[in-house]
Amino acid sequence: MDEDDEPRHSHLRARRRRCLTSTMWYFLVVIHVLIAFTGSAQSQVVTASSVSKIGDELSRHLSKTFKDATKWEDIIRVYNKLTEPEVFDPKAELERIKKQIEDYLRERAKMAWDAKISLESRPLYNRSSDELNNQSSSDFIRYFNAKTEDNSATLYVDGHLGPAPTTLNATIKLDMQPNVNFYGIRTSSDHSVVHIPTPIFNREAELLERIEWSEIDQLYRRNREKIKDLSFQKFCSNTGFMRYFPAAPWIYDNPLTQLDLFDCRTHEWYIDAGTNSKNMIIMLDMSGSMLGQRFEIAKQTIEAILETLSDNDFVNIMSFSKEPRMLDNCPLIQATTRNKKELRKRLMNVTSEGKAEYEKALGQAFKTLLDIRNDSRHSSGPQTGCNDVIMLITDGAPGYYKETFELWNANRKVRFFSFLIGEEAIDFDQVKWMACTNRGYMVHVSNMADVQEKIQHYVSVMSRPISRQTKSMQKSNAVWGSVTKERMSNQYVISVGYPVVHGSEFMGVAAVSLPIIELIQIAHPSLLGSTSYFFMLDNNGYAMFHPQLRPIDPVTRETKPTYNNMDFLHVEVQRPLSELQDIALVNCENEDETKMSVLYAINDMKRVYQQRNYYIAKCIAETHFTIGAAIAEGDDVRLIRRQKFHYKDVELRWFEEKNWRVHPEWRYCLLNDSDTSLSAEAAITTYARQMRMQGKLPKLCEPRKELVDRLLLDLEASNSFADLWDQEWQENRKNGVHLAFFAAPSGLIRYFNESLEDAWYEEADFATNHTDKAYKHFILELNKRSSDDDYFKRAVRMKGKTVFDVNLQTYLWQATEAFTAYGTDENQTMLGVAYRALYHDQALIGVVGMEFLYDKMVGWLRTHGCDPNNDQVRCFLLDENAYIYYSSQRDINYEGTLKEHEYSQKNRRYTKTSPIGRFFGHLNRATEWTMEMLVKKGFYKKVNFVDNQAMCDQKVIPKSSGAAVITVPLTHLKNIILYMATQLLQVLAKYAVFIVTSMFSSTVPSAAAYTTTFKPSAGNRNACLQQSPFYIADTEHTKMASASLLEGDSAERPCMRNAAQCAIRVYAHWVEKTNLLLVVISQDQQSACYDETQCQLSTPSPIPFGFTEVNDTSTNDTEKLLNQGECQHVMPTQRKNVMECIVEPYVNESHLPCSISPSLHSTSKLAVLATVFLSLFIFA
Repeated sequence: MDEDDEPRHSHLRARRRRCLTSTMWYFLVVIHVLIAFTGSAQSQVVTASSVSKIGDELSRHLSKTFKDATKWEDIIRVYNKLTEPEVFDPKAELERIKKQIEDYLRERAKMAWDAKISLESRPLYNRSSDELNNQSSSDFIRYFNAKTEDNSATLYVDGHLGPAPTTLNATIKLDMQPNVNFYGIRTSSDHSVVHIPTPIFNREAELLERIEWSEIDQLYRRNREKIKDLSFQKFCSNTGFMRYFPAAPWIYDNPLTQLDLFDCRTHEWYIDAGTNSKNMIIMLDMSGSMLGQRFEIAKQTIEAILETLSDNDFVNIMSFSKEPRMLDNCPLIQATTRNKKELRKRLMNVTSEGKAEYEKALGQAFKTLLDIRNDSRHSSGPQTGCNDVIMLITDGAPGYYKETFELWNANRKVRFFSFLIGEEAIDFDQVKWMACTNRGYMVHVSNMADVQEKIQHYVSVMSRPISRQTKSMQKSNAVWGSVTKERMSNQYVISVGYPVVHGSEFMGVAAVSLPIIELIQIAHPSLLGSTSYFFMLDNNGYAMFHPQLRPIDPVTRETKPTYNNMDFLHVEVQRPLSELQDIALVNCENEDETKMSVLYAINDMKRVYQQRNYYIAKCIAETHFTIGAAIAEGDDVRLIRRQKFHYKDVELRWFEEKNWRVHPEWRYCLLNDSDTSLSAEAAITTYARQMRMQGKLPKLCEPRKELVDRLLLDLEASNSFADLWDQEWQENRKNGVHLAFFAAPSGLIRYFNESLEDAWYEEADFATNHTDKAYKHFILELNKRSSDDDYFKRAVRMKGKTVFDVNLQTYLWQATEAFTAYGTDENQTMLGVAYRALYHDQALIGVVGMEFLYDKMVGWLRTHGCDPNNDQVRCFLLDENAYIYYSSQRDINYEGTLKEHEYSQKNRRYTKTSPIGRFFGHLNRATEWTMEMLVKKGFYKKVNFVDNQAMCDQKVIPKSSGAAVITVPLTHLKNIILYMATQLLQVLAKYAVFIVTSMFSSTVPSAAAYTTTFKPSAGNRNACLQQSPFYIADTEHTKMASASLLEGDSAERPCMRNAAQCAIRVYAHWVEKTNLLLVVISQDQQSACYDETQCQLSTPSPIPFGFTEVNDTSTNDTEKLLNQGECQHVMPTQRKNVMECIVEPYVNESHLPCSISPSLHSTSKLAVLATVFLSLFIFA
């Protein structure tokens, strides 16, 4: 057994005891229980005073048990001796954080700048394909492939279309090891690796030349030596490959099929650094000839264009035939993922109307862009794009329309691009003239295999102004991308990059990744009060990090499509904006404080809390980012040491015990790449020795000095806690307590556990149907993250209260099979937890807690008037959100309750039957009516919570099947063949073997989407808006004169249909010093209030609860939007361009390329057809 695991296994060391086999003993136990049941089943008179008495006695019992087990008052005294509260200035703290972030970003930007300079100074050769692919040649090129993790190569005799290739074995296999500075992923600093998109031929001469030219591993290595926690350094080439350092395994879209659709050229950090932001109108020719396969190619072309647009661009699609028609009623809409998907959805409803009227359509497109430009010139509002662009998608134009272009674009400020669609298209001259005359580019997209690479020509043209201005670019002109999920690490990162120009040619973008988790640790929550927090916004006002940002869909566990484009207000407020009296517009250029009342959600939005914040923000220099802080009212106090601390005074005894842990994801001090096997606790201990020896903070700890200082304080103060907890542990065991713990804002957790005599921590072996399971430790396994865990967040929002909850994630086993306090014969027992936030005056110390046998509390209540066998009296303990913590309902079974929780975690639609953990107002009609009264009497307040980040199941519209009678078999076979052909063709498109599409021009059905952004999300779930009422306890509610909820302690008949079947009296009393409300419902002997056949829940419920989808005004139904004829999209309130618009006089580009010849394909159609039908047999 590992020494570090010793504390966790102190539970497991308890020797297994034999169960009682004596029939006499078992008989005596049964007789004893039956006598107890019989005695307690006598009818008891419930009065308001008796309920109050139970509540007050329970309060004293729970308070004493918690005080004895946790020694929380002693802990406060320990901290009082060491520390004092400090009222701090949040603005000064934010200014200090801002400067730290600026230094952090500036260092990384310099790394990208150095890579740019190095690449631009390297020679680029121009050798033939034969030289580069001949293994006998001195110019033969090998490179390290990210997918194979070695430098093997596959050579072709006649390009990639020739006979069987030759495979060269690797001469070097990369040795990748887990790297602590990359959060445990495998890396190798020996070499960088190259990723090439699957559709690109990886032995093409120009590609190989640039791969060799881009190898600057020595510089990358030096940069990593300077900055230990430097993340990935990368270069994205305009030819499609991406080089990154250090080497790391490639993560596929689908690991099983090794499907790889990644192309770095479609990512925002490449697009924004390589081009200025754009105002774009995509013109789609919908004349009669643009049908069938041509329309499918056109749709994929539009998708590919939209993929090249980021949130910094603005776009609309115009379909035109007889009349031009914008797909969105706004002139241009921001190219967010959600807006692009909406445009793509509307594209499915476009139909042909005959001849295309080019003059009308061109005039409207130019006028729209001109109006946008004029409006922005005279407006102080948010900026639109820098460059105006028109993209024409057509199978041929009937004329040149020179007069139209001369009228609207005489100065050539609007760039015009032409995409000629279809293999049979032959009218090149007109669309080529349009593009070449208007500083654009014309390409011929003959089939779907052409799309991805042909689109890149327009990006290259848009990069020309960047290339011309590269000499004037300074280090301070770094281009910062928004948050993305990085493929190599699966982490959320931002990237800083610079365009790389060799000679006068744009070559790509040199960049560096910056993990968001690193920025969070600079703006660390421990630097503020207990309920305040930092946040960071990008140039569009989208939240980059925020404690309420929820990027993962809890159903599919996949990243949501809206993870990087959630407006700050939608993340922060989480309530209907119409309810707000004041709306805070966070602006870093405005020093004024703004205030707002918000709802804060925890525990997967099972719980919400109200708080009122004021907001401050600072602009981060040389970026378009904003760092801000939400300061809760009265939360500007924190702990500081009473006396100055010297690092030579660090004592190693603080670290000797094994009963402590630190946050597993926080960096307290930087480490070497090879220190992955070193635990966080061992690393801190090592640095503590250095502090004591050197009398100063080690250099690798300096970036997190404030966090390290608070950790040392907490380690010193908590060093004696184990002795405190051990003082009365025998008494604690009698109360079923087996764990005490303390968690600090620094991430430190101290814990103390002792095995209970009458419990097993591994599943008992006396039953034949048991499986090998073990108790999960509340700290070591379930809650390792201190202030990031839900119990901590909940405790600090219930200030002055001890919070009680049920731990449904694990359980213990009774040493002997016996009756529980509910009277069930089972050997499983649930666990309860209780925790409390501790303060020195108003400054947060930490959260202290305990874990105990839930059955002990049930037993106490059973002997104090809440007997499960008494059908006339039903007791409940409700928590601060009206969830049932305890019920005296007779048939509660621990094993069943735990299994139901397990099922509900796997299937969120699962309906529980056990009352524990359920919402009180929806349990039955009696509790529904009681909850109404609790709200009316002020025990709970109803609030409306809005989840702007929700994901909903895609609605399935049933289709009529009335016509399918005799033709079903043939139709079914035809559909299978067409479906499989379509799917295979789409895969082949991504793998550059797409010549076959023209063979199926009339049979391939319309596809929902082709490119990654527009593919259905995991589980066919879409971003949506959901809303739910929540009920928040007012524990400071004025004590009522009587616990009765009815005047004169009268009875109520809540049943709607059979009123005579049920008469109840209802009582409520706060359990002082806790989060619990004691509710007692008393019915007479003739009542059947809990018989659902006699007394049913109301429909609709007067106590609504649970999330339901609501209409989102930004994504209303397509037809509704179009019929209204009004712009429904809201422009971002604080948008700034990521790069200054390059303003240059008219530059004649007539000497530059403006078109390419139509693609020629030599693949045998017969061979590809054979592949298609072979695949049909494979997939059938």
